[in-house]
Amino acid sequence: MSSQRLERLFAVISAAALIGAGCSNPNQTVLRAPRQGAQRDAAGRTYFEFREVSAHFCAQEGFDEARTERGARDRLTSRAQEMGYSGVREVACTTGAQDCATGKTCRGISVRYVIPRADGTTPEPQRGACEPACEGTATCQDGQCVAQCNPPCTGGRACVQDGTCVQID
Repeated sequence: MSSQRLERLFAVISAAALIGAGCSNPNQTVLRAPRQGAQRDAAGRTYFEFREVSAHFCAQEGFDEARTERGARDRLTSRAQEMGYSGVREVACTTGAQDCATGKTCRGISVRYVIPRADGTTPEPQRGACEPACEGTATCQDGQCVAQCNPPCTGGRACVQDGTCVQID
């Protein structure tokens, strides 16, 4: 192999290593796996945990670290709600963001609060229509009646059965 080809190969490998190093964060907290089955929060509301989601927020002029983290948390909640979830739990934030020099990246477990049936049972999420049909602000998602809040909840809050935003424990 010629020396020019070796230099090019070395340059490509070096660039790939730098890109990989810029995207990883050794201080990143590992979230636990989402729990299976119906869960209840401290207020007795029923929810299901699904998967990890993440969002970042770039630091802006005049924003201190706390305000930047609040922006990342709000963006995380909004992103989860755009994907059809009620919000997130177990949020972990770290310094750094993938699209900007400074900022915060937050990750959390997406949750969906659900409306229990009249008999008090809550079926596992499944594809298909809701039987009986959903009432009030709820819509049918994956075979369950899910509360919808308009506007979407922010700041670590989740949409619950009556269509209002409540703080997640």
